[in-house]
Parts: sequence; C-alpha cells; structure tokens
Amino acid sequence: MDGAVIVNDFLASSERAVLHDFLEEEIFVSARLRVTTPPIREWDGDSRIGPAISSAPIPDGTGGGAEMIMPTNTPYDFFGRRVREYMIDSMQGSFIGKYGVDWATFRFRAFRYVPNSGLTWHIDGSCRGAFAYYVHEEWRPHWGGQLLVGRGSLPVSENQMQGIYGQMRADACDQGDFISPMPNRLVFIKPGTPHCVTPVTSAAGDRHRLSLGGYINSRTSG
Repeated sequence: MDGAVIVNDFLASSERAVLHDFLEEEIFVSARLRVTTPPIREWDGDSRIGPAISSAPIPDGTGGGAEMIMPTNTPYDFFGRRVREYMIDSMQGSFIGKYGVDWATFRFRAFRYVPNSGLTWHIDGSCRGAFAYYVHEEWRPHWGGQLLVGRGSLPVSENQMQGIYGQMRADACDQGDFISPMPNRLVFIKPGTPHCVTPVTSAAGDRHRLSLGGYINSRTSG
C-alpha cells in the first residue's frame, strides 16, 4: 500500500482504555460548524469533533488555530508523545519527511462518527501527512466507517483543493485500498493521497466510531 502505513496495537491496552474513557467524557460539537478543511458537506452526516490540540507552539508562539497546546495535563499528552516518538524513530523520511527539517509539530482532535455520518473524498492540503488512531473498543465490518485510500497522489494547489472536495477526479480514486478502523490501530496517510471515510451504518446501533485524527504541519506552512 503506497499511500498509507498501518500500525496495529499502537498503545498498550491500558493506555488505550484510559484514552477511551477520557474521550467518552469529552465535549463534542458538530463538525459541520467547526471544521473547514476538509469542509463537512450535508451528505457527510452529523459527525462530532473535540478540541484541536497542537503538539507544541508553532514559530509564532501560538497553536496555529488549535484550542489547546501540549502539555494539556490530560491523556491527550501521552498519545501525542507516542505519535511524535513513532514518527521520529520509526517512520521513513520518504513518507512524511525528516523531523526538524520538513516538520516539527502536528495537530490532532477527536472525531465521533455516529450512524449515517462519514467524510467525503479529500486530500489534506499542504501538510506533511495525516494520521488516524482508532480508540473505540470494538468494530465490525458491517458497521461501515472504513478508511478508503486512493492509489497514487495529487499535487496540491489551491485550485485543485477547491475542485477536489466531493467531486474527486475519477482518475484519482478509481482504484485503491480500504482499511478497517480496528481498535488500537494507527494509520498514517501520505501527503497528497486522496482518502475518505465511508458512512457508519445503522447496524452499528448506538456505537460510534471514535478516533483521533491529525495533520503533520509542514515547516513551510506553519
């Protein structure tokens, strides 16, 4: 799979449990009211998001639009530290670039997808890549919520970004791979790779797809 890297059993089971219990009590708001990149469309349903967290201040001393900056004195901190350590120690530079040269910080937030919610095809702008970690305790294939990853990548420009949301070029996603949101799985997505989240089905009942998703900031874009 060229466009994504899968890391299973990312956290210790006890750490995942602490993070899960914390997020079950987190305050979520409608993603459609808060997220602009990628824009949430009507057909994406009523997904919910938590606060945005920055791994560190960016060069201007702020969190780059994040509502919290690590350390937050919450379980977000140990998750953020583990992600940073993995990217520095285990990720190939050809995938996300070199720490301190191509990237230094990242942002992430919690996402809650309830039945009939998903996320349309998109690419993640000028960042150095994206990631998603699945926090829920159980997931079955017929509950939907799969991550679809198109094969190949697209160059990023403002014009292409304007035309790509919800109307992905046919040659960008006519083939690809799907990744099930298995608990304690972390997925990295290569820059410029088209991807989407299929809607969670009604078969999920009162269960929701609970994840932490983030973007690796390019040092040239903040």
